Amino acid sequence: MTKQDKQLDKFLDNPNGTRYAIIEKLLISNNFEKVSGKGSHQIFKHPSMGALDYLTMPVHNNECKNLYKRKAARFLSEII
Repeated sequence: MTKQDKQLDKFLDNPNGTRYAIIEKLLISNNFEKVSGKGSHQIFKHPSMGALDYLTMPVHNNECKNLYKRKAARFLSEII
């Protein structure tokens, strides 16, 4: 099991305790594409998701709210 697999398992178990930088790495490594965001909002899209399914994460001071972390965990668990 690689370090990234361990981080993914830890993130899916408890998304609230994970930093945004790690979440971004996990999303990109699982084939999410970082679409150009506007301002502080980072937008991610996966090729297998529908045309209107985007994951938007507002990031301030390199951190985001727990609500968006849980949403990212839900998107990742659907893809995996």
